[in-house]
Amino acid sequence: MVCNGVDGADGSSCSVADNGDGTSTITCSDGTTGVVGRADPGTLMIVSVYEPPGEACPSGGTAVHVDFDDDGDGILSPTETTSTTYVCDDDAVTCPGDVTLTSDAELAAFGALGRNVVIGDLTIEDRSLGDPDDLTSLGALWSLNAVTGNLWIWGNSYVTSLTGLDNLALNVEPISTLSPLRNLTTVAGGLAIGRGMLTDLDGLQGITSLGEGLHIRSVEALTSLHGLENLRSVGTQVEIRGNPWLGDLTALSQLTSLTSLLIEANDSLTSLAGLEGITSVPGGVDQYYFFGLRITGNGQLPQCRVDAFAAGLSTVPPSGWVALTPNGSTDPAFCID
Repeated sequence: MVCNGVDGADGSSCSVADNGDGTSTITCSDGTTGVVGRADPGTLMIVSVYEPPGEACPSGGTAVHVDFDDDGDGILSPTETTSTTYVCDDDAVTCPGDVTLTSDAELAAFGALGRNVVIGDLTIEDRSLGDPDDLTSLGALWSLNAVTGNLWIWGNSYVTSLTGLDNLALNVEPISTLSPLRNLTTVAGGLAIGRGMLTDLDGLQGITSLGEGLHIRSVEALTSLHGLENLRSVGTQVEIRGNPWLGDLTALSQLTSLTSLLIEANDSLTSLAGLEGITSVPGGVDQYYFFGLRITGNGQLPQCRVDAFAAGLSTVPPSGWVALTPNGSTDPAFCID
């Protein structure tokens, strides 16, 4: 774990150097410096006291007084104080640099620092499953409200809740274009696209095959799959689910190879045109699950279009892995060209 000390951002980390003449130079990590002392300086004291809301701290905070105890009574009185630094409640107490937490002990120690901003990545990963100090709770992170880099939470078999991250605000701009990916040609694994404000998939024209699955889920503004015109094979499943404005699949006209197909809950889809190259859907395993052929819940897609597509397949999964209803109208007139 890094960031296990008190940094200068909160004004509470200072060093004292003896000048050799009865004075000392105090240097704080927030850039504050000062020279204090006298021929018989007494005891250097650092005292923190509550600072009520006011000019120094609008929301209140802590005043850190640094000076010498002139009269030796063990108390730093107002008349003995010449240096004061304020730690205000509305100041962000930051942790510069990436943070990795791998056990309950590390997470508790970090939480005790009261950091509310991590300037970098935060990784929470249990690396010693079965150890008595396994990660079990994120509750100690209650003070955290911002991570400027990536937030990674994985491999935590005993963490059953995200309680502790309640104050964490994620400010992520919705993705509206994939054009920066125009030079992408090889994807050995799968491709998953979800949410965002994409209207199409322009920028993916360089991809001709995927080693694993293609998953397009809940992209609220998506109206077409333009960008996938050169996709010919998918190693496992093609999943197109919950895209309310997706009207057609014609961009998939070159696709001929896959193991499983799921087209579900696309409210504006009216046709399966574009899937003519798919003649076999044998079913198979995509990561941890077995998938087959499922085309359901597409309210504007005539049922006869679905039935005709399935009837044209040379290979289909076992019957328990096939679902073709319900969809749109059952009137066969919709399939009269």
